[in-house]
Amino acid sequence: MSFRKKGFLDSFGKWNFAFLFRVSQFFSWKWGRKFMYEALREKSIYEEGYRNPILKTSLLGKEFPSPLGIAAGFDIKFKYNDELIQYGFGFEEFGTFTFYEKYTARKIRFLSSQKAVLVDEPFFKNGGIKFAQKELINRRHLPHIAGVSIASNQNPDEENKAEINIIYEKIEKELIDCVQCVAPYCDYIVLNLSHPQLPISSLVVNLGILRQIIVRLKDVIDKVAPILKTKLLLKIPLDVSAEQVSLISEMMIETGIDGIIIGGYSMGNKENHKGLRHYGYSYLCGKPIKNETLRIVGNFYKVLQGRIPIISSGGVFTGDDAFEMIQAGANLVQIHTAILYKGPSIGRKICKRLADLLHKNNFGSVSEAVGSKFSQQ
Repeated sequence: MSFRKKGFLDSFGKWNFAFLFRVSQFFSWKWGRKFMYEALREKSIYEEGYRNPILKTSLLGKEFPSPLGIAAGFDIKFKYNDELIQYGFGFEEFGTFTFYEKYTARKIRFLSSQKAVLVDEPFFKNGGIKFAQKELINRRHLPHIAGVSIASNQNPDEENKAEINIIYEKIEKELIDCVQCVAPYCDYIVLNLSHPQLPISSLVVNLGILRQIIVRLKDVIDKVAPILKTKLLLKIPLDVSAEQVSLISEMMIETGIDGIIIGGYSMGNKENHKGLRHYGYSYLCGKPIKNETLRIVGNFYKVLQGRIPIISSGGVFTGDDAFEMIQAGANLVQIHTAILYKGPSIGRKICKRLADLLHKNNFGSVSEAVGSKFSQQ
């Protein structure tokens, strides 16, 4: 299905768009990003996505045309993903959404030499789950595989810190309300625990409470989406220990979670932050976190052994990066920062290179390559 319509850049074409995108980035990465967003929103640029049968992947009860997806965070206003997906992406993820709207100014710093982004944001910025529900209803006729990331911005009041158990009760109620709103209108829901500063991320170590929340959420999904059978996935941060990997894996198998996403922000290190002055919270995403993501993907795959699908979400910029993630155990791969630096055509480039690498290494499909790094050892 095509969404092609006349837009303000039609007279330029995709090659001139690429040129203007680079020029705007030269002066300001913020300008380049806004230029790309505007072109996508106006449907002014278009490139036929790369499709190859070798990239087709059956997972989560769906047939993915390619294992490359758009990560949550790129499109929290439902303006760009449905256009961008045609560049070769196999699925899209919206969010992260919380029950209540939360919008304030945030600082974004581009580390162009490292292909990374620093974000100062102690909460999930979004328009609220009711906004997401409305937009999902408006686009549910589209054939694209779509997921919704949900979380909670609940945080103890600085003057009157609530007990953590009370915070967890509020978080559980908020997540249930979010699931009730969106489960009938998407293919999967992601419980996002990857934010470094919010209490919801501490559920990674409070597995008893997390287990209870997952069971409740799955019950709600069964009630509100009995025919669609929306899947429930868990997104975890990159700072989990080897012991936590085993405990989380055991919990996921027990609760019947449908998949795990590994990625999000990293607090980074001195080398990653070198040459940049920054203040307050600084969460790193982009190329520097690739090896960290790759290591955690491999750790989970060695424990899970294919029993639960793995999606990597961090540091992928090339087809070679995506192939590494798949060989380490990822069934699907998401990107976000790479689109900001390379533009929409990065989807086609990654897919084409990935298909070439699969053929070159004698794999007949993506699923055959999943975890092959360990079977060769």
